[in-house]
Amino acid sequence: MAPTTEDAVASIYTPLPHRYLFVPKGNAYVTGNCRKQTRDEGKKVYVVHNSKHQPMGIRVPLAIYESVLEKHEETQESRAKAVEKKDNKMKADFQNSIISQFPEIPERELTQIVEHATRKYSRRVGRTEKLDLADKAQLAVRAHIRHRHTGYDKMLADGASRDNARNKIYGKVDDVATKWGWKSKSGRRIKTSSAKIRSTAMRTRRKLVQPTTAPRRLDVDY
Repeated sequence: MAPTTEDAVASIYTPLPHRYLFVPKGNAYVTGNCRKQTRDEGKKVYVVHNSKHQPMGIRVPLAIYESVLEKHEETQESRAKAVEKKDNKMKADFQNSIISQFPEIPERELTQIVEHATRKYSRRVGRTEKLDLADKAQLAVRAHIRHRHTGYDKMLADGASRDNARNKIYGKVDDVATKWGWKSKSGRRIKTSSAKIRSTAMRTRRKLVQPTTAPRRLDVDY
């Protein structure tokens, strides 16, 4: 049977087709491979929606699900090692980008920034794919400085708006960044006005919050 690329939509109340099984969302390996193999065999994938028309999972042939689940268990260790290797490289690249832009950053601060910004499932700036590496590194460092080396958090706690608090501490952030040897992407040490930094930060935040399939805010504050 020829492969198919079209899925059908079913509600949670639609009876299951014969020899089909419901596979809930949550495991990308299982659902992705179930979908692919079902399509490759020319069979129909049913996307199950709840009463709010939100996808809950898929219905696929039982035999395909069992085959995918067996492969999932066989490859679990090798896939985990591959993910760990990828994560370690990402963190190393992120750290090297920080060092290249802030060559005099204290080691303790560097470790804190890398661990915080690249934490898995955090949706923090180190994990986004919407910016290049240098921009992500600079945003993470400036966020760290803002929270650890200025009175920004106290201003917010005292009722200041986010924008007003940031306007007041941009100069302090720039001072610490300069102390840490802040360099541009070209490798030149730079001193930038607070107004220019604000403009760059605003453009970067707009890039981060542009929706793809559904709008969601990435944490570029910390």
